Amino acid sequence: MVIDNLFTPEDCAQYVAKVESEKQWEIAGVGIVAGNAQVCMVDSSYRHSSRILYDNEGLASEIFEKLKPYLKDIEHMDHSSLHRNTCEQLTDPPARLVGLNKRLRFLKYRPGQFFSKHCDGTYSTPDKKRISYYTLQLYLNGSAKELKGGATRFWKMGNINGPERRKAQPGMPLQKFLDVEPRIGRALIFEQHGLIHSGEDVEEGTKITVRTDLMFEACMEESLAFVE
Repeated sequence: MVIDNLFTPEDCAQYVAKVESEKQWEIAGVGIVAGNAQVCMVDSSYRHSSRILYDNEGLASEIFEKLKPYLKDIEHMDHSSLHRNTCEQLTDPPARLVGLNKRLRFLKYRPGQFFSKHCDGTYSTPDKKRISYYTLQLYLNGSAKELKGGATRFWKMGNINGPERRKAQPGMPLQKFLDVEPRIGRALIFEQHGLIHSGEDVEEGTKITVRTDLMFEACMEESLAFVE
């Protein structure tokens, strides 16, 4: 889902200024699993950018309120597989959208910087009651004149030389990816599970975004009513 002009250029500039006044940009790392723990390591051949991790419940709520009118199609999920075992009798209890993860990841890409193919991980609160299913990416700067490159690229899954190619229209090449260009005030929402994407190289200018998670919680009342 792409929503254009969700925020004004003034809003976007204000968010960046607020964060930069409180924290410093750091080299963005890559999360890997080591034993039973997840650690962050720097690998500039895979992910080359800067970031600020900014925990702010108020700002997350402000962004969510602007976003909420566009989320009718995903505000309620009949089957939420990541909430399994929340209710013993159900495999996939219903879940409802409750807000954004308060951890806002501000990302900065300069010319030549990128993020290679990956899937976004899900986030769960310590009590496991709230879990993410979707990513929000908000582009905080960028016009066609001042920013070139830096698209968020979604890659086609499956074998492109197999049945998928035969479904393509005669004479039309099969599209291997879909690009969403960074434009100021634009919001991008996409599923986290199994959706391979990348941040393509910035060619000119600087790309600044903020990324966070859409959080859901199980609807226990609906689950119990279903069981009964």
